[in-house]
Amino acid sequence: LTQSLSDVERVLFLHREIEDFVKYTIAITSVRRVHQETMVQKMTDIVTQLWGPTARVECYGSFATGLCIPSSDLDLVVIISAPYLPHAGSPYVIYDFLNSV
Repeated sequence: LTQSLSDVERVLFLHREIEDFVKYTIAITSVRRVHQETMVQKMTDIVTQLWGPTARVECYGSFATGLCIPSSDLDLVVIISAPYLPHAGSPYVIYDFLNSV
């Protein structure tokens, strides 16, 4: 197929494939984003229950920059402000919660 195409036609063919990929990626990631935002909120709720209102969850990586693709993961970091009370909870509580959903 591509042997019979001129250089201009090949460029146009590639251009259309890239446009189709972008449209597909935007459609999929916009649906996933709703679920990912829900998960971030659930994580934030758990973290503030365990370590108080000064603790927070922040996103980084492709989700935070808006450059995620359908196979991207969700990168989160938990920030606990001092003073931290060790008896208030454990990171394993979050791990247990995530494995139960």
